[in-house]
Amino acid sequence: MWQISMYGSSKLGVGNMNSIVSSITTIDYNSYSGKFVRGNKFFELSNHLGNVLVTVSDKKIGHTSDGTTIDYYNADVITANDYYPFGQQMPSRKYTQPIVLTDMGLTDRRSQMMLL
Repeated sequence: MWQISMYGSSKLGVGNMNSIVSSITTIDYNSYSGKFVRGNKFFELSNHLGNVLVTVSDKKIGHTSDGTTIDYYNADVITANDYYPFGQQMPSRKYTQPIVLTDMGLTDRRSQMMLL
């Protein structure tokens, strides 16, 4: 897995790519069509000091009240942090998405986020 940093006027986040970089000789852009997977991009929401307050995924979680139609979407929050004035992180005010057991094995979002 390798990561691509996304920038606007500052760093916006990272995109994770599941391919072996050493095996790529030339880039075939046609092979990327139809292979978009939600949850591989992480966006960092920061304050004016540059502290990352929240990291969200591009995956959207639908909320439904009747079981048939989606009323609205919730963000997939990966990490959340609070800071004191002047930028020191509050030790007991942080959240990291827990480990999820899937049919493909154990997935830990925190290990993906360590490279940010």
